[in-house]
Amino acid sequence: MTSFLARAGRVSTETATPIYSFALMPNHFHLLVRRGEKPLSLFMQKLLGPYAQGFNKRHKRSGYLFENRYKAIVCQEDAYFAELVRYIHLNPLRSGIVADISALDNYPFCGHSFVLRNSINKWFDPDTVLGHFGETADTAVASYAEFVLDGIDAESPSFDKPTAASPARRQDDRRSDNRILGDEKFANELLRSIPKTSNKQVSDPNFQQMIASTCDIFQVSQAELVGKTKQRRIVEARTALAFGLSQELGLTRVEIGKLLNVTATAVTKMIARGESWEKTS
Repeated sequence: MTSFLARAGRVSTETATPIYSFALMPNHFHLLVRRGEKPLSLFMQKLLGPYAQGFNKRHKRSGYLFENRYKAIVCQEDAYFAELVRYIHLNPLRSGIVADISALDNYPFCGHSFVLRNSINKWFDPDTVLGHFGETADTAVASYAEFVLDGIDAESPSFDKPTAASPARRQDDRRSDNRILGDEKFANELLRSIPKTSNKQVSDPNFQQMIASTCDIFQVSQAELVGKTKQRRIVEARTALAFGLSQELGLTRVEIGKLLNVTATAVTKMIARGESWEKTS
């Protein structure tokens, strides 16, 4: 776990994707990140790909190291940030990896010890989390520690099922969405930015996340993504989205071309450019 955590730190720094909360578990991990300048799919690919290859080489094995593709949830920061941080940081305690809160306070494979400043790393900045708990460092640390302590005996929230904060049914005929953690207004605004499509292959849980992320990161609209403009910002947004759809969801160049209203040849060039971004990042 030490090597994985070190790699997470390097990738976080290289891609300007800050990690605010994390917990490494025996068979999975939790990360709370803010999307950087590049798509989340690139961050995850850089994190998981080389680590899996290195692990297989060291242990003389082959095949997939991680059983399932990662699941991404969009979080409305103001309302749910602190609760999500607490949920992630209590995972080692609730699962029995550590015996009690004192052990969690110093557990090096969970962001809790970093927020308390019992563990320090150059790539992990606790100030964003502590900023939700107080104006001064000492007050914020004390308030955060009390907030986590109060959550130990509370019922563990589930972020895997639709809740009142994540509308169980969408306005159209698509499946219920459980990847949005926010109030109804936040969820509806996000869902309105997602294109309707009958393509079964884009029903993957991460498709909507990629569309929303691309529009947010590059400050473009869905209409601009499928338009004909050659503005650099929009071209780069299309490139990032095409690369993510190809690498993460396995869509063909023809399928991506239909979504972006471009030719398969143009998609090939976008993917090649996305690969060059990854190599130089």
